[in-house]
Amino acid sequence: AHTDSPCPKLKPQTKLTSADFLQVRTQNYGGGLWYTWFDRDLGVAGRVLVREKGGAARHAVVKVDRPVMRIPSLAIHLDRSLNEGFKVNFQSHMAPVIASAVEEALGHGGGGATVDDSSSPAAKKAKGEKHHPVLLDLLADELECDADDILDFELQLCDVQPSAIGGARKEFIFSGRLDNLVSCFASLRALIDASGDAKSSSLRTEMGVRMMVHYDHEEVGSDSAQGAGSSMTEDAMRRITTSLSAGMAAGPGEEGVEERARRKSFVVSADMAHAVHPNYADKHEPGHKPKFGAGVVVKH
Repeated sequence: AHTDSPCPKLKPQTKLTSADFLQVRTQNYGGGLWYTWFDRDLGVAGRVLVREKGGAARHAVVKVDRPVMRIPSLAIHLDRSLNEGFKVNFQSHMAPVIASAVEEALGHGGGGATVDDSSSPAAKKAKGEKHHPVLLDLLADELECDADDILDFELQLCDVQPSAIGGARKEFIFSGRLDNLVSCFASLRALIDASGDAKSSSLRTEMGVRMMVHYDHEEVGSDSAQGAGSSMTEDAMRRITTSLSAGMAAGPGEEGVEERARRKSFVVSADMAHAVHPNYADKHEPGHKPKFGAGVVVKH
């Protein structure tokens, strides 16, 4: 299964100001329906490189789980043709607003008096550089560190609206990123359940190795160190079989243990499938329409 989903990711240089608004530059990751990101309550999440007191750097995971950004739509009064079709231009349309430049200049709206923040570590680092101080301050608050100690980051926008069970009979799951976190959850849950209490589980008589892999970067071709196109899985299988077959190596001219293990293995590549859309049923092959509740979809 894969862990990633299409989303706007923050660019290496995020700082953008327009019409007295502080904005964040983003770039598209994967193939998404980008118009659906407009007018959402957006947070930010990802990985941050932080400098510790001793000078060493560490990776920290961060998630700002509150609405701190928004990509506003243009009012219909200013462009009556929007309902006739709208093509998203990532460069000009997908820069979310993070703060008001006026409020930021007044010291985050505190009291209305002008505040001299020239001595602030965040201001020193960000002045004339890559990011607005407000973004660095936001990350520093979540990580409980000094904004000046934030060395770099890899972040993406995320919808902070929680998932919900919906439908008149509560038969639907309303959520983003179902593709493919559902398969990730199902495979992890299955591995845990199958490997529970050693006294009652089938592990007591298991002769094989139960293995689960969750890949990254499937949405952009899988060609990365963490992607399915890498040698990660092959390397893991080789090391496992080598370790478990110590003292049992095949003799000269015989097929190796790893090759035999591969041939005896059963592998499932789990992903989501698009069920037939009631408003666009003509987009599916008539004889092969995946339907809700009709069982597992087998892709060819």
